Amino acid sequence: MTLTRWRSRSAVALIAMALVVAPLSACSAPSVGSLDQVGKLREVDGGVALTIPALWAGKTEDGSDVGGVEPAEVLVLKHRDGVDPVDLTKIDSSGAGPQWRAATSQAAAVATLMSARDPEEIDLGFSVTGPIDGPSAGGILTVGLLANLTNTPLIPTVAMTGTISPDGTIGEVGGVATKVKSAAAEGFKTIIVPDNSFGFFDEATGEEIGIVEYGKSVGVTVVKVRTVGEAYKIFTGKEYT
Repeated sequence: MTLTRWRSRSAVALIAMALVVAPLSACSAPSVGSLDQVGKLREVDGGVALTIPALWAGKTEDGSDVGGVEPAEVLVLKHRDGVDPVDLTKIDSSGAGPQWRAATSQAAAVATLMSARDPEEIDLGFSVTGPIDGPSAGGILTVGLLANLTNTPLIPTVAMTGTISPDGTIGEVGGVATKVKSAAAEGFKTIIVPDNSFGFFDEATGEEIGIVEYGKSVGVTVVKVRTVGEAYKIFTGKEYT
């Protein structure tokens, strides 16, 4: 398991660092673990963990589309004096790639600023079950942190893809149709995507299919959002205040 701990004191500096992330990159394939804990809050040593469904998409060696759902964790831990934060630049050896690290930093910065929590009181952490990269889980990582900080469980049948920007907007990602199909196959019923997401061109029929219509064809409801606040409401049934 890859574990990243991030000291929220550096929120503003990390926002600036995360701006270099390419917005269209998709997460590459990790080894997917159990999704049974999605949406649940649980106590861990020193704090609370929440499992979130991070969608990923990529290509196989023969060029075929492939996707899945990574049960990542976001953690809110009470800061312990004398404990140094993990250096995010050294996470590569544990399996998480540089764009994933940047996405976690961005999510931590945005969630800390939105929540107005005292950075001296908490550490924020992230874990994944296998190698993963790409910024497209930034939105769900931020939603997960906000839910954890407010002790709010997530609706377990909702999944999401989309980057997170410093102002809380959800940005465009690639492989959306593949992610929607993969989430549907895992039993998710509602898939949140960026507002500017497009569908795909069906070579068999020569028709362009919108992403909302495509979702219906695979048995899920696709909802477009502009901001992390909109996504939070769909995941929790509550306004974020």
